[in-house]
Amino acid sequence: MSPLARLAALPGLAQVVDFIRALPLPVPVRLLDGVRRTGTPRLWLLRGVWRRLPALRDESERVYAAYDGGDVVDIGAFQGWYTALLAPKARPGDRIVSLEPDPSAYPDLLRNLTALGTMFPHLRLWAVPEPAGDGSAVALADPSEHHPSFRAADGPGAPSLTVDALVESARLAPAFVKVDVEGAEWHVLAGMTATLERHAPVVMLEVHPSWQPEGVETAQVVGVLERLGYTWTEIGANDAVTRHLLCRPPGR
Repeated sequence: MSPLARLAALPGLAQVVDFIRALPLPVPVRLLDGVRRTGTPRLWLLRGVWRRLPALRDESERVYAAYDGGDVVDIGAFQGWYTALLAPKARPGDRIVSLEPDPSAYPDLLRNLTALGTMFPHLRLWAVPEPAGDGSAVALADPSEHHPSFRAADGPGAPSLTVDALVESARLAPAFVKVDVEGAEWHVLAGMTATLERHAPVVMLEVHPSWQPEGVETAQVVGVLERLGYTWTEIGANDAVTRHLLCRPPGR
């Protein structure tokens, strides 16, 4: 469940959250660099949730410290928190590309990226409504009740977008990649091996052990990075369903 969804699920708060999100007035927002900027109620709410929940705050602070500028590919961007998190440290001209195929999340992502584009006009912020994978056909699946995933299609499906193809066609040089795809990690990593080898980005990998494809274990997913010399540490909250791994390339 997304942080905002957790907040909205609390008794009596759903209507309050919806009301605040819809307000058209600008509000001050402080991101992790501590600078006060003019933002929107949506961003203010998003920032507040990630600040107040200890596990999310730990994840944010560790990721923020690991990023030193450069292009970013956010796979499973949802409402765009990672753009808000990393934008203060990005350099002029850096590109932050958000992939989010969930049609229920995409409108909020676009609204937040529009607001962040005003806050950080020196950056290039993109949104892509396509599922990432290894290029094979995928279809919508629901491994949990909170957020859909796109898995290998048994029948007709749409081709998935590989990170390698995105990076090559857009001439990106990713310094950081976030992967949060609800069990499709194996396929996403299979479609970004050239990016890992050529650019060696820091990777925040959210692994879902019980949602892996048949025959795939968590060790195999992490092994894709380990074979390239990556080391990792667990950050944020980790349990039987989800593990958050901050993976660093050799020398980082």
